Amino acid sequence: MNNYTIAEQFSRLAKLMELHQDNIFKIKAISNAAELIEKLNQDIDINNYEEIGKIKGIGKNILDKIKEILLHGKIKDLKEYEKTTPHSVVELLNIRGLGASKVNKLWKEAGLTNIDELIRACEDDQLSNIKGFGKKMQCTILENAKFYLKNKNKIQLGVALGIAKGIEKILKNHAIHVERTGQLRRQCEVMQQLEWISTENVSEQLKHKIQQMSEVPIIIHCTNKKEYYYELFRTTGSEAYLEQINFYEIKSKHFNSEDEIFKALRVIDIPAYQREAKEEFYEIKHLNNTHQNEVLQMKDVKGILHCHTQYSDGLNSIEELADYVREQRYEYLGLCDHSKSAKYANGLSTEHLIQQWKEIDGYNRKHEAFKILKGIESDILKDGSLDYEEDILKQFDFIVASVH
Repeated sequence: MNNYTIAEQFSRLAKLMELHQDNIFKIKAISNAAELIEKLNQDIDINNYEEIGKIKGIGKNILDKIKEILLHGKIKDLKEYEKTTPHSVVELLNIRGLGASKVNKLWKEAGLTNIDELIRACEDDQLSNIKGFGKKMQCTILENAKFYLKNKNKIQLGVALGIAKGIEKILKNHAIHVERTGQLRRQCEVMQQLEWISTENVSEQLKHKIQQMSEVPIIIHCTNKKEYYYELFRTTGSEAYLEQINFYEIKSKHFNSEDEIFKALRVIDIPAYQREAKEEFYEIKHLNNTHQNEVLQMKDVKGILHCHTQYSDGLNSIEELADYVREQRYEYLGLCDHSKSAKYANGLSTEHLIQQWKEIDGYNRKHEAFKILKGIESDILKDGSLDYEEDILKQFDFIVASVH
């Protein structure tokens, strides 16, 4: 269990409460808790969960629900809502443009209980007659529903990394060492499955447990130590890439590193994320010393940009963020809180902005080898201009212009 999976339960509960038209203030509290929990730096466990109560927006009711998750695996209220709500109706919430109130109307008034029925209703022009819907919205819903079905069993990289972190924590607690492979190791933007490799056996019971944490299949490849690097290489690259480099013509499965496999195949040693089929690839004789230097490494990253602080909707102070970034040996930190028009995110008034700048200047004077950059996530206003007057805008080190 990690913060991502805990937050996911609160988010799902908020959606189901809204679907059943529960108290709007309770829904807001549950939804806010989901956002706060997902942003926490330290994973919540049974030993520290009460500390979370010190955060604004996390009251006793939320703490009790966190405890339920940690002790029993799921929020009790969430179980009850799931019992009274068909899974196929809940799935309608995944369609872009269909919020809980609209799904409630489609379910309760139109009697639609799944995506196939929704698509047929759109194609038969039944939705346009329902109050709150129209022909234009009906066309949009139809398009989005078909798009969802086409991409149903896929997850984005950011979601996958959150799930992977939780699964790896569970496996570590069972003293099982694994290494990422497949699409996860290649860091594909969209994934159909999550894969790991290990030299240790994983019980079916444990596999079932971790599968419950993911919408896509979880695969753990088990191998012996002698064939470990062969299997790691095989399961990492896309099938098209493996065929392109004639991987299956290799005669041995015993290697001490992936580098040895590249040399045996006489192809360029490239990082995992590049192991997709290419229109062109080079045999090892074309490899020169500059190739590896062209690959961006973490050591090449000199600083961090676009960080929010407690001045707007961030969780940390300027000093906390800057101290941490310095500890990671970066050279600069770009602060980028919300601008004044973003009232929903506690956007900075001009007075608060000047106050923040004074704090930044004070920190920079104390740490000459490190610099905090003055930035802002500025709303683009209706007339196309940026938030704040020109005399304020020109004092920023950088500006991120955003439409919200």
